[in-house]
Amino acid sequence: MITRVKIFLSFLFILASINYPQETEKEFLIKAAMIEKISHFVEWPQNTNDENFIIYILGNHPIQSYLSDLFSSRKIKNKNVTINKISKISEIKNCNVLIVSSEFRNSIPNIIAKVTKKEILTISDSDGFAEAGILFNFYNEGSSIRFELNESTLKNSDLRISYRLLNLARIIKNPGGGQ
Repeated sequence: MITRVKIFLSFLFILASINYPQETEKEFLIKAAMIEKISHFVEWPQNTNDENFIIYILGNHPIQSYLSDLFSSRKIKNKNVTINKISKISEIKNCNVLIVSSEFRNSIPNIIAKVTKKEILTISDSDGFAEAGILFNFYNEGSSIRFELNESTLKNSDLRISYRLLNLARIIKNPGGGQ
């Protein structure tokens, strides 16, 4: 078991260290793979949707097609993955992951209010989103993709994240943020 965890973490670290040109096809493919790997280190409460693992994409985000391709043949937590694009905050319902596009920058407080105390892993890849309360945010460091995690949001969610994943993240301590 420990060997599998080490392999997962090594793969995640390698993905995060790959050099790529800014905003390319390869970038979104890497982020999609990182979302899949991150999900293995997150525990959702037992009462979460039992049939499918549901990912919502709020707004227009190029990662949608990469996630659809990736999860056409893979599962998360032994569940089939359903990917739905939504365009309004009011459409956020029972999902496992919510990916927030940059066009919702000014709506982050409303999004956080909607998912507070729920089992929803919020993810984005826009500057300042982790500081605003999104739980996981991808960022570029040189030519590598890294991720940051909002500690307050994690504490205010019903999710549990492995310390192994926490050790790879840049921790944002934001007492004002939080789900």
